Order: sequence, then C-alpha cells, then structure tokens
Amino acid sequence: MSQFNSLRFLDIFKGLFFKMGIDYNVMRSILKVKLMMDRRRIPSILNESKIDEEKNYFLRSLGIYALYGLILIPFLLFGDHAFIQMSLIFGVLFFILITTMIADFSSTMLDINDRHILHTKPVSNRTITAAKTIHMVIYLLMIIVALTTIPIVFMLINRGILFVMLFIVEMIALSVFLIVFTALIYFLILRFLDGERLKDVINYVQIILSVAIFVGFQVLVRLFDFSSFEFIYEYSWWHLLIPPLWFAAPFELVLSGNTSWSINLLSLLSIGIPVIALVIYIKMMPAFERYLEKMREVSTDKKKRVIWDDFCSKLLCRTKKERTFFRFSSIMISRERDFRLKVYPGLGIAMFLPFLILFNEYRASSFEELRNSNYFMSIYLCGLVLVTSIQMLKYSNNYKGAWIFTMSPHAEKRLFSAAIKTVLLKLYLPVFLLVSFAYIWIFSIEILPDLMAVFLGHIISALIIFKAIHDTKYPFTVPFNTVQEGNSFKMFFLTLTPGLFFVVHLIFQSFTLGIYIYLVILLCTVVIYWNRLFRISLPVA
Repeated sequence: MSQFNSLRFLDIFKGLFFKMGIDYNVMRSILKVKLMMDRRRIPSILNESKIDEEKNYFLRSLGIYALYGLILIPFLLFGDHAFIQMSLIFGVLFFILITTMIADFSSTMLDINDRHILHTKPVSNRTITAAKTIHMVIYLLMIIVALTTIPIVFMLINRGILFVMLFIVEMIALSVFLIVFTALIYFLILRFLDGERLKDVINYVQIILSVAIFVGFQVLVRLFDFSSFEFIYEYSWWHLLIPPLWFAAPFELVLSGNTSWSINLLSLLSIGIPVIALVIYIKMMPAFERYLEKMREVSTDKKKRVIWDDFCSKLLCRTKKERTFFRFSSIMISRERDFRLKVYPGLGIAMFLPFLILFNEYRASSFEELRNSNYFMSIYLCGLVLVTSIQMLKYSNNYKGAWIFTMSPHAEKRLFSAAIKTVLLKLYLPVFLLVSFAYIWIFSIEILPDLMAVFLGHIISALIIFKAIHDTKYPFTVPFNTVQEGNSFKMFFLTLTPGLFFVVHLIFQSFTLGIYIYLVILLCTVVIYWNRLFRISLPVA
C-alpha cells in the first residue's frame, strides 16, 4: 500500500492520541485502508461513466474544486469592505462545503459496514470513532486547500499576511463547525427514530439542507445594500443565525477596527460556537455510535399508498399493463433514496425560484404594479425539475433486477410512458400546483389560461427531454454511480427547453384570443406527440 502524506503529518501527534485513550497504531491502519478505498470512490462533483481502478478520482476532483475557487476572487475586488467581501466568500464556501458534506461524507459518517470486521477485533469504540472523524477531516481539509489556494495567493498579494492568517484561522473554525453541525443533525435524528423511517428522514434532512443552503445564500446577498455602489450593512438580531456573518466579522474587527457590539458578538460566535460544538461532539460520539446500530433495523411499518396509486393509474393509464408499470414506477421513485437525494433538492429550488423573481420585482415596485405585470410567467422556472427527474429515471440501486422486464415482451414503450406520467404526477405537478395557487392569489384567476398553457408546454418539454436522453431499453436499469460522461452541455441546453415555450407564449399573448389558440395547439401537440413517441394504439381492454 502506498504511503499518504496526511498520515505522515498525523504521526507528529501520535503521543497526543495515546494520551486521549486512542490506539494510534490501530487507528492509523484503519485510516490507511479507508484512504486507499476512497481513491476508487467517485466524488459527486465528477460525472464518470466508467470506473478505472488505476485512477485516483478524489485527486481529480480536487482540480474541479480549484476551479470553483476562482469564483471567490471577484468578491475580493469590492473595494475595502472586508466584512461584506468575506461574508459573501464564506457564504459561497459554506454552500460548496455543506453540499459536499451531504453528498460525499454522509455515507462515511453513517457507515456501519466496517463494524462486521472491526468489532470482531480488540479495537475500542473510541479508536473507531477517531478514525472515522479524522477520515472526514483529512478529506474536508484537502477540499478546502484546493478551493482556497488560488484565492489565498491573491489575498497575500493584495491584502497582506495578516489577512491571510486570519482567513486560515476562520477556515479551520468553519471546517470544525461544518463537521459538527452535520453530525449533530444526524445525532438528533438517530436519537428519536429507527429502522426504515430513520433512513427516510435522514434522506429528507439531506434534501432540506441542500435547499436551505441555497435559500440562505440568497438571503445573505440581500443583507447588504449595493445601490449607488455604496456598501451598507445594518445589523438585525436574526443575523446571529447566519454562520457566514460570524466568520466574516473578525475581519471587520481586526482589519477595520470596528469595535461595535454587533461585530464583537459575531466575532465571538465565530470561535465560540465551533469550540462549544466540538466539545459536544466529543461527548456525544459514544452515544452516536450506539445509535448507528439502528441503521441495521428493518421497520415493519410500511407506508400505504396502494389506494392512491391505483386511483391515479386508472385515471391516467388506458391499459392494464401500463397501469401495472405506473404503480411499479411510483414505488421505485418513492423508495429509491439515491433518486430522492439527487432529484428532490431540485424540486425545492424550482419551487423557490419563481417567488425569488417576484420578491426582487416587489422590492423595486409596489404590490399593485406587480399584480398588473406579466411576472406570473416566472412559473416557467418550475420546468427546471424536468431534466434531472427524467434523466434519473434510468438509474436504480436495484438495477440487477432488470431481467424481470424481459418477461413482458414489447414493454419498454409502456414502461417509459408510465414512468414519465409518474414523474409528472408525483414530482412536477405538486411543485406546479403549489406555485400556481400562490400566483392565482397574487395575480387573480385571470391568469388561469396562461397557467394551463405553461402546464401543457412543460409536458411537451418532458417528452422532448426524454427523446433527447433516452438511451436505455428499460427504466431503472443503470447503477447510480455510472452517470454519463460528457453530457453537461447537452443537459444544459435541454434545461432551456421550457424557455422556448416561454418565448412562444409571449408571442401568442400579444394578440387577441392568442392564448386560447395557443392552448388548442399545445393540447393537440401533447396528444399527437405522446402517442407517436410511445406508439400507443387504442386500448383493447
């Protein structure tokens, strides 16, 4: 096995680990195996369709993170307002790192597979816990180094050594906070839930965190007034709940000499909260490891959705075979946790973006002006959920069971037809209806024909997207770790598909009764295109 520089650095603190009651030699051996195995794991930031055991995928991903680090440099050009600059920089870093923690390190934090081996050996729980924690810290620090190396060089040239030293200290504090914050959330979930319900809730927490970080960054940007190129910050009590402000405050305190009580309080939180959280984390780790045993339990309390799925299948599907496939697709989408983790955050963001557009317009005008505008057309942003949802239809953790599809000849068209209907009903429609009801309240019932046109346009968009990316005979037959390589530009342009209908919609709005003519055209197109795409004939039974 090759040597790791991170382990050689860790050897310096060997005595400290022994004093803490940790068998350092055993911990080092565990870490060495984990680091070796992680070389083959494909980080979520990479899209690899083939796994090559000779490649170090993590090191390749660090190059991508280094490019992401270039995003931070423009924020350093906002004059001499260190607090505003660093608030935005820490906001970006917080967003990137927490999503990385959720996507790549949640499985590490909640992993219990190594217990089958380690618990049969004379290895203490404290040693196992220390190995798991340091494993996460090593990789998080490597990602942080990749993200911040180029910005740090820029800071050193333009701001000096004191600025860089302060940034490094705050990044260490941020790293501790992120690991402990994620662990504490999972600890609370593990404390009160068990079995399958526990795994479902953990999945939903990961989704909520992804959406919350996105929304939080939008809030962070709007804390500052950038009008007339004047940077103004006004403190409010709820700013204490926004971590990027904590880590930016010491720059204002040390470099700008701002000793106001609000800056002092935020600066104190930047060090105090990570330290307190770390102490709590160390104390709770034995209990956390015990609660992880619940991940083995299988819940007997299964959710009853059969009646609703049967009703929807009879309403939307014309043959018995398609109804069966509809219920199958509904079960797969509901139970595949990796599917939910990849798709559901997009649902939340697509639900939030239309209201963000309205909020920006409302800030610049009055509510009455907003009601009389065409900003209800921002509901087209709900169509952003379609590309990822339809792309993920071909993936499954249970792909090895795909042989069952061969038992039903000529079923592939019906399978995908039912799967698309399931996506539209269970993923897209709830988002669209929620936004539509809010928009009808804001803009009045008169926009109903426009909303119907948007809905039909999104159905056609879904069919176009399916046609463009369909490259498997059956859905749910490809493992999740084989996302197609080199499809980024294609997926980007497919994401713009609903925008084409937005432009056509505007054209038909420009003349009398145009929206009703457009509705008839869309309805005919949906019926004809759907039947031709899936070659559906009239049902026999």
